[in-house]
Amino acid sequence: MPATVVTIGCRLYRLAALVALMTTLGAGAGSATGSAESPQHFIDRVASRAIQVFAASDASKEAKTRQFAELLTEGFDMTSIAKFCLGRFWRAATPAQQTEYLQLFEEMIVNTYAGRFAQYSGETYRIKGARSEPDGDVTVVTEIVRPGSGVAIKVDWRARPQPDGNNRIIDVSVEEISMLITLRSEIASIVQRGGGSIDGLLVVLRERVAQAQIR
Repeated sequence: MPATVVTIGCRLYRLAALVALMTTLGAGAGSATGSAESPQHFIDRVASRAIQVFAASDASKEAKTRQFAELLTEGFDMTSIAKFCLGRFWRAATPAQQTEYLQLFEEMIVNTYAGRFAQYSGETYRIKGARSEPDGDVTVVTEIVRPGSGVAIKVDWRARPQPDGNNRIIDVSVEEISMLITLRSEIASIVQRGGGSIDGLLVVLRERVAQAQIR
């Protein structure tokens, strides 16, 4: 994979971690009042709390990993993301393979990127607006600014409103590069290298999860 793609991918997942925390810290707040909350207001309302948590330095790596796992499952629609990333191969997988894939996919994301909690270095954000998508999703347009640089990174959060009034993130795009499409391409490449075998994909994912856990 080209170095440029790796760099963008790392930044993408770091920002995905940030939005996961934003989303989860506010989760349930809208339903507590019995009223729906727009994705734009949802992200804006909890961002300051999210930044405070990222800036904290007293949590252990293990605690951050546990917290990240909770945040990820609550803030993102991980099932939809994982199924989309597997694409047409999802229908070819057996129920047992599907179950293991969903578990390994989430563990891979958690174990690989939880450490990015510790990399927060004072970034700020600003919301530029929101747009409705044809399928009912809402894209919240933001900019992430690193302190002292003056450089704004365009980040779009695609949120899917839920029946209970809360929202789930299904994609994050950094400078027009989609987390969803990047992951789908990577998963497809692994499957194709294994001759289209779902079992081959599961072997690779098991290895990645195991390697991340022993670091």
